[in-house]
Amino acid sequence: MKKYLCWLTALLLIGLLAACGGDQPAEPVAEEPAVSENVSSETNEPEEMDDEPAPVEESGSLTVLCGMQEEWCQAAIAAFEDETGIDTEMVRMSSGEALARLKAEGDDTQFDVWYGGPSLGPGAAVQDGLIMPYIPENGGAIPAELRHPDGIWTGVYVGALGFCSNGELLAEMGLDAPTSWADLLAPELEQNIAMADQRTSGTAVTAGGALVALQGGEEGAFEYLRQLDPNIFQYTKSGSAPGRMAAAGEVAVSVIFSHDCVSFAEETGVDLVTSFPADGTGYEIGQVSLIAAAKNPEAGKQFIEWTLTPAAQEIAATVGAYQIPTNPEANVPAEAIKLDEVVLAEGFTPELVTDLRANGFPDRFATEVRGGVAAPGSEAAAPEPTAEPEVMEEISGPLTVLCGMQEEWCQAAIAAFEAETGVETEMVRMSSGEALARLKAEGDDTQFDVWYGGPSLGPGAAVQDGLVEPYISSNASAIPETLKDPDGVWTGVYVGALGFCSNGELLAEFGIDAPASWDDLLVPELVSNIAMADQRTSGTAVTAGGALVALNDGEAGAFDYLRELDANIFQYTKSGSAPGRMAAAGEVVVSVIFSHDCVSFAEETGVDLVTSFPAEGTGYEIGQVSLIAASKNPAAGKAFIDWTLTAEAQEIAASVGSYQIPTNPDANVPAEAVRLDEVVLAEGFTPELVTDLRANGFPDRFATEVRGGIAAPE
Repeated sequence: MKKYLCWLTALLLIGLLAACGGDQPAEPVAEEPAVSENVSSETNEPEEMDDEPAPVEESGSLTVLCGMQEEWCQAAIAAFEDETGIDTEMVRMSSGEALARLKAEGDDTQFDVWYGGPSLGPGAAVQDGLIMPYIPENGGAIPAELRHPDGIWTGVYVGALGFCSNGELLAEMGLDAPTSWADLLAPELEQNIAMADQRTSGTAVTAGGALVALQGGEEGAFEYLRQLDPNIFQYTKSGSAPGRMAAAGEVAVSVIFSHDCVSFAEETGVDLVTSFPADGTGYEIGQVSLIAAAKNPEAGKQFIEWTLTPAAQEIAATVGAYQIPTNPEANVPAEAIKLDEVVLAEGFTPELVTDLRANGFPDRFATEVRGGVAAPGSEAAAPEPTAEPEVMEEISGPLTVLCGMQEEWCQAAIAAFEAETGVETEMVRMSSGEALARLKAEGDDTQFDVWYGGPSLGPGAAVQDGLVEPYISSNASAIPETLKDPDGVWTGVYVGALGFCSNGELLAEFGIDAPASWDDLLVPELVSNIAMADQRTSGTAVTAGGALVALNDGEAGAFDYLRELDANIFQYTKSGSAPGRMAAAGEVVVSVIFSHDCVSFAEETGVDLVTSFPAEGTGYEIGQVSLIAASKNPAAGKAFIDWTLTAEAQEIAASVGSYQIPTNPDANVPAEAVRLDEVVLAEGFTPELVTDLRANGFPDRFATEVRGGIAAPE
């Protein structure tokens, strides 16, 4: 009843792939792969290849819907931008969320390419005309079994589904790591397993496909899922989140792709045990595809060509992502799970998963498992709406939140709000600069209702364009006056201080101490050894700019410093927290980030990260929540804002390793948090100064005077 992945084993060994049922040679790799323009934007049929395709014009901006880990997405986008010069934006979503988003936006979508996540996503999307077939020139390097014959998608990585267990918790419970699906039903694991929800995650539907294959059809699969439900502590939105829950000790076992388990073990230092069901499992082919309504399809094609190169596929391992590359010339990371050791459920294919999703498997899961209904067609039972006085109106979903905190915090908060209110809530994570640009671009057509997290300077700038609607919550009375806008443009939910986050081991190698002043960042030992965010995309960066303006008597002095600092910058990142991860990974010695992020990364990775502050003064942020003016569901948006200001909501941060200071005085302050009374604040610095800098062109001036090397603005 099972078979080994012999064709995937061959992928690891040779450039030609032998299928289990017969030899199917892959197409030869072109000696000089070119970027092709062979697909017309006016047809869904792939065209014949030109002998010498013309190069894609490198112009305009590109927006990528990315389904991998955020660090991988960011690293890939940065590398593509560096190589091509094409301005590229990225939004990270699980495959279920991505499919729903593309369906909702239709021809008005801002996305050009779907990158990462299982091929079942585009397989379903093509039925609604959301994907444009494109057969890439570089696709000839990819084995035929790992790409769609009509160009709907092309594989960029492969991974096997398995179990990821917390070894310490297993030992405490006297259990071995599970080695069969039946092992997950053990009574000892009641409320001790996490897995993703079928409606939002391709990982979950992959598990569903494996169960359908193993149990002789959907009836057997749902019988199993109903038995499993009492042992589930939480169904998550994304496929990787259960592994983080196992690493955090929230559950003993999680159901995730095995490469994620390996990554989390390396990242956190936790004893995470990877195991596979001996009765059989499923696998995914991570894909890249061209979106039919792309505004920049030629740049999208160039991006697809790039993702299929060995260099692009090897980026994954540099950020701790250990999937198997599909290009046989790419190096397979030593940490990767070898798929020849994994048993595949007989009858499982990615196409089966696509069919399950298209034919209502997730909806049936919603009613038969999540709602406790015995047969499909009934409504799932939702939690009773809270009777708390903060919720002033009758509310219902859907609600869409633009979230600026770490993804784990965003996910935990959304899950808690849904559980308390029953309001179906979606979340998209962006840095504040990206969020502001997105809201400006979408205007009245935005799908967002609430902006949650990220510094208050974002809404402070957005209100000038009518993007944020003032709302004074009844719960705002608990928040100190200095931590909220008097007119209700934004209300503070946390506070944090900007500082330096250094890799202690590298400091010792370099023979230097952790920086204790802004001038310490200018030392020659740190040439190309500092990371900080870009002023144009990150509120963290503009907060640093505000501190420098205050300390250097104005913008002229601040830019003198930033030009001098530029020689020591290894990379300007899009998000404010990414530099800290680079320091933890040993890519740089020092990063400029909010101190609470440094504390979190040290705890998460086990790396010796040293938090320090400039003695002459630094800046701080007030993380905010605000109501978006063009909200389609303002009643639910207001209820969400009310909820975020409660002590219980603000204490969620510490539960996922985020150690900002809550603004509600009744909330517990985590012991790990940096106390603001221990930090010197730059005289003259205020969040309003940062808002003014952004509104008056400070990021644009940074772009020309620092990034472009121009002495003065044009």
